[in-house]
Amino acid sequence: MEPMAPKTNTLWVDTTAHNEPLCQALQSAGIAFESRDNADYSLVAARGTRPETVLALWSKKEAADLIVASRRSGRRLRDRLIRRILSLPYFDYSSGVRLYRQAALRRVKATPTNHLDSLVRLHCDGYRIREVTVESRPNNKGSGVAAALALLRARHARSAADADERQFESRRPFLARRLKSRLEHTVRFLEVDVPLLDVGCGSGKLVQGIAKGVGVDIDVAKLRYLRGRAKAFGVAATITSLPFRDGTFPQLVCTGVGPSAVDEGAIPELKRVLRAGGTLIVGASDEGELRPRLEASGFAIDEVQRISRDEVLVRAVRHTDRISET
Repeated sequence: MEPMAPKTNTLWVDTTAHNEPLCQALQSAGIAFESRDNADYSLVAARGTRPETVLALWSKKEAADLIVASRRSGRRLRDRLIRRILSLPYFDYSSGVRLYRQAALRRVKATPTNHLDSLVRLHCDGYRIREVTVESRPNNKGSGVAAALALLRARHARSAADADERQFESRRPFLARRLKSRLEHTVRFLEVDVPLLDVGCGSGKLVQGIAKGVGVDIDVAKLRYLRGRAKAFGVAATITSLPFRDGTFPQLVCTGVGPSAVDEGAIPELKRVLRAGGTLIVGASDEGELRPRLEASGFAIDEVQRISRDEVLVRAVRHTDRISET
């Protein structure tokens, strides 16, 4: 039986004006064209786009789900305003050349010709976006400030992949201060350079700073966002069904995930994957409710730190299992 031929990366091209020389140059470079519904990638190119610009983006196609031909040296006022309004880390919002991975576009239900909407949808769902500094033409019909304002609600939704990270710089001082205090005391409780499991990691600062370990979250978009931003390996799972063997981790953190952290079904599962003698750092709103549940499950309370009026951080140690004598 003959081996299967490798899948060809195909391209659908949308140009703002007919650009036969560009299409011929891309075909000469070995790029196969396909219909929009069947192509692997979509290219949006303004009139006069040079083949070299597109080929520069094509060479980086494995690095991101959206690649923008960015003219960083010519940052226009409109781009700066959009960047500020939407709190996005990108520079060029009027570029006339953009390469999309079709699978990502379908996932977020976006169209390649609506650039700002597609960019926000992809970013908020955790997909990778990269800017490649090349010579390209601006898209004078591109999205403006009004379009950015219309996307504010979607951009700042709690479900956005980077929502946890952005809360550390929240304009609500109490929230930002509480998160920074929680992170500071969690790090103080941890042993340095020891593998760690962060349950309910989201896209926060702790998981991004883990040198050795795993982050677990139920939200796939947030785990997707962590790719390239965190050294920790991300796993999609629930707190009551962790896909790890018994006693895998010497340290476990479960903070900021709400009341489920102290549910009777959650603590035994956290204990199961924690090594005997290992450290559990868990957050809750009420120490009086959490303490008896931890002690009944075989934990010894080591230290309690109050983070705010309605939140405590508890450091507990799992008892070493006793071996019965016969």
